[in-house]
Amino acid sequence: MSRWQDELRALAASLRSRVSRGVNDLERLVDRDPYHIVGYRGYAGSGRVLLLGRVLQNEGLAQADPTHSKMRNLLAMLKRLESDPLPSARVRATFAGDEHQLVADDEGFLRQWIEVRKPLEPGWSFVQLELTDPPQATARVAQAPVHTPSADAAYGVISDMDDTVLQSHVTDFIRAAGMVLLENARTRLPFPGVAAFYRALEQGSSGRAANPVFYVSSSPWNLY
Repeated sequence: MSRWQDELRALAASLRSRVSRGVNDLERLVDRDPYHIVGYRGYAGSGRVLLLGRVLQNEGLAQADPTHSKMRNLLAMLKRLESDPLPSARVRATFAGDEHQLVADDEGFLRQWIEVRKPLEPGWSFVQLELTDPPQATARVAQAPVHTPSADAAYGVISDMDDTVLQSHVTDFIRAAGMVLLENARTRLPFPGVAAFYRALEQGSSGRAANPVFYVSSSPWNLY
């Protein structure tokens, strides 16, 4: 590819980015729904931490409850799916005494490796997040939990969620859609015995290990 074509592509990408930022600024003026940060679970290792999160509109969703009706679950799910992300949001992350300035991507996601100067204790710790832009956000602070595996772990487990841990019926579109839209995190059922099985994997043959378990899913992050 010639040099002028490379320069033209770079110019087009720059214009696209500027137009996108302008549209986002206009949407902020028109759509007054507040924004907040959602911290996702990350992990640490080899002197760094993977921070995960997202900045999106705060739809005021209540915690899932097994007593919620299917209609209430449906309305909550529609709010989750409708909630708009905030591209290029600016977030201050504080961890282990250090501050880091982050910028969300075009879908409002935060995915950043943070260098850590001191060794971390095994187990869970928390990254403090503060939304510095836009200023009208209602929930400006949040936490993103990160897990540091033990150096004594014999292995790590990487597992799917749908139809592996949870009964999702992904091969049956109607049942799967009903499960997602009409149930919630407290009413979706795991497979019998799966909790004990994964607990045994975590504890290992000695029954005292702390082998880490990582879950993966291709479902939208709005379902988190």
